[in-house]
Amino acid sequence: MCTASWSVGSGRATLCFNRDERKDRPRARVPKVMSEGGLAWIAPIDPTGGGTWLLVNQYGVCVFLLNNYAAMGAGELPSDRQSRGLLPMRFFPSKSLNEVEASFKSLDVQSYQPFHLCAIDGYGYCGASWDGVSLERRSANERFITTSSFRTKEVEAYRETLYQELLGSEEIVDVERRRAYHMDTSHEDPAFNPFMLREESETHCMSVVEIGKESVAYEYWERVSNEIKWKPPVNVILSRSSGVSS
Repeated sequence: MCTASWSVGSGRATLCFNRDERKDRPRARVPKVMSEGGLAWIAPIDPTGGGTWLLVNQYGVCVFLLNNYAAMGAGELPSDRQSRGLLPMRFFPSKSLNEVEASFKSLDVQSYQPFHLCAIDGYGYCGASWDGVSLERRSANERFITTSSFRTKEVEAYRETLYQELLGSEEIVDVERRRAYHMDTSHEDPAFNPFMLREESETHCMSVVEIGKESVAYEYWERVSNEIKWKPPVNVILSRSSGVSS
């Protein structure tokens, strides 16, 4: 139950990502800079599985994950053999999309429930989807993906249609307009909206990642539970040259 949209080009990229989860799932630890072996990256951490759904490193490579509900069947969501949130963590050392794509081949996908795993940098995008049978590459031209465990086809179709109407005609979209789409609540049934609300689930948070030539900025918005409003955002900036945050 998530929605991601992005623009890439000329060494710069912008990504917005809404993470939708059950209300009783603990809120994630807010993003911060982490490091290992002299390499720094930013990620929020899910306290339940110990992983993340989105990670961006000092090389300007951003990897993000969505559950593939269409492959699992709405309402039939068995427990993970391994937490899918561990997948993005595997890519923290990646220096380029070529490295990410090469790593797709070595994934032991049988250890995970179905997923969509995607990555961007300032020049492009790549992605792959695991449906429980095969791992298939996603189109390099896409700029939007959404998933839902509730009325999967209808909800996904509505969100994509709205995206195409508001933003889809432009290759590069202003971050304010992209953020506005991810905060949209115009559908009369709040389960359909990008900023989703259902009896048992809701949009927990929204991540806005901007990859520049000199730095990476991560803006994190957490929802006030059961309300159509957000807490003040958390902002983290990471230098691409030194890995130092500010």
